[in-house]
Formats: sequence, structure tokens, C-alpha cells
Amino acid sequence: MQEVLLPSGHGIMVRGYRPVVNTLARGLDIRLNHQVTKIVWSNMGVEVSVENGKTFVADAAVITVPLGVLKANIIKFEPRLPDWKEEAINNLAVRVENKIVLLFDTVFWPNVEFLGVVSSTSYSCSYFLNLHKATGNKVLVYMPSGRLALDIEKLSDEAAANFAFGQLKQILPDASMISGSIPSMLKANQANTSALAYRKEMRCRRSSSHRFEPIFTTLFRSSSMDIGIRSSIS
Repeated sequence: MQEVLLPSGHGIMVRGYRPVVNTLARGLDIRLNHQVTKIVWSNMGVEVSVENGKTFVADAAVITVPLGVLKANIIKFEPRLPDWKEEAINNLAVRVENKIVLLFDTVFWPNVEFLGVVSSTSYSCSYFLNLHKATGNKVLVYMPSGRLALDIEKLSDEAAANFAFGQLKQILPDASMISGSIPSMLKANQANTSALAYRKEMRCRRSSSHRFEPIFTTLFRSSSMDIGIRSSIS
């Protein structure tokens, strides 16, 4: 497996991340549905406790939970993280970007990657990702973010899909009715709580890089954010 860094633009994993995960998981003991609640750490090793009461002891741990999980203190660290590590976490902000997948029987939209929703306020600005262009499936994905995404999470799945379709009708008034929908609400998901990480201020560059630095034999790392690289993968 060769890693390729995208200098810019948006890449789509057409077959999803499952082939990547399955390849990386070969020969490993993977435990699903084991939500971590506490990590006891020292220079002698780590002890990880999970929600079902089990405990795992290891020489080292690689923490790759999303930044939103760290900021929400869902995992208790004993002892607490050093001040410089907590400062690095606090100096980064997170925002929600939800996805509402809309399924159609026919393709009626232009063959472009994105369909933008323009509004008089930043609150209502959003866009649709065209999956038909890359996959051949008759699918548009509505991508609201910020306060709009949080407000949509308060709706039922049906109401959220109807709202997304209403946004599409603003762009394409003759849009065909949806044949199905799949919502993805990240804020309500305790395993994520957020989607994207960013620095609150440019002066935080050094402290934000501290979140990657190891403490003894333990490396704490949250969601990906490469300075100066504006790329994304779905």
C-alpha cells in the first residue's frame, strides 16, 4: 500500500475505507464496540479501561480519537495530561459538518463535483457533493456545517432529508423526488462529536503541533490537520 499526499483538491474513496481498514487490520486483534472511558498512563506503560468494564494493559498506546472527543473530556486521563498538551488541544477548535445522503432514480444534475447553495448569510451556505461523477451511483450528499449542521441534528431523519431536498430545489427547481436518504449526524455521535479541526488563531501553530508529540512512550494524536495542505478525502 503506497501513501500519496494530495497537494490540493478533493479525493473520493470510491469503494469506501473498508478495503484500507481490512488491509491494515490483517493479523491484528481488533475489538469493536469498546468505547474507552479511562487511560492510566506513566513511563512504565498504560492501562486502558473501556465501557464494558474490561481493562487492557500495554507498554504504549497510540491515541487517535477525534479532537472533539479530547475536547469533550469523554476519556479520563490519570494523571491528567501535561499543561502543554492540554493547551495544544484547547488552542484547536472543531466544527461539525454533517452528511445527508440523498438517493435518486434518475440523474438530473450537471456533471460537476460540487453544487453550491448560496445564501445571503453564511449560516445557510452549504453544498452538495456529486457522487455520481466518481461512482456512477445516482447520489448527492448534502454537506451542511457549523450552526446549520447543529440545528439540523435536532430534526428527525425524515425532516433532515426533506430540508436537504428543499436546499437542492433552490439550485435545481425541477429536481426529481428522492427515493431514499441516509443521515449522518456527527455531533450526536459520542465517538466523533465533530468533523473538522482547525487552529483558533495562526499564532497557535507551535502549540497545535504539540498534540502530536509523545508523552513518555505514549503518543497522543487526534484528527488529521496538516498545516498548509488544503485537501480532503471522503
